[in-house]
Amino acid sequence: MATTPPPGQVSPEGRAHAAPSPVLGSRLCPVCLTNPLQGEQTACSPACRRKRGRDRLAERQQLRDQEVLALLEHAERLEGRVAETRAQARQHLSASRP
Repeated sequence: MATTPPPGQVSPEGRAHAAPSPVLGSRLCPVCLTNPLQGEQTACSPACRRKRGRDRLAERQQLRDQEVLALLEHAERLEGRVAETRAQARQHLSASRP
């Protein structure tokens, strides 16, 4: 049986052994910022996962709303230009009639 080499070295089988990280296990939940996360957790509890989901949904909705408002403003500007052009055309046509 092979012995495990010191951290940061490669074993004879070719497997790297990482040095233990002092930060491992000290990550806090990004939602509540109080509870530590374990392993591959991304939130500490179902409540925090739900809140994160609601926050993401609200952020996407806000971005969508901003995009819709920008499109509406653009459409209104185009509509104003069309009305302006229409009025100029009518004026030109009425001026050119005898």
